[in-house]
Amino acid sequence: MEAFGNFSSIALAERGIPQGSCLSCLFYNIFVADICKVTKMNTTSYADDMSCSNANKSLNKLQEHTQQELDKLANWYASNE
Repeated sequence: MEAFGNFSSIALAERGIPQGSCLSCLFYNIFVADICKVTKMNTTSYADDMSCSNANKSLNKLQEHTQQELDKLANWYASNE
């Protein structure tokens, strides 16, 4: 099986940010700038990536709160598609 000379078919992206563009990180940060207002979880961003963390002494409260915050984020993503 030869890897060279094989190409994927072209597909148009309907949304998103062009990968490898010098403006990708800037566009990403503009698009997600308001996400910190949506959730009470701790968010950490680097370049074009984000992580969320949550803590609570009670496992039940942690699970409940985290699910509520994930639901908020899912709604935010759905409205910003």
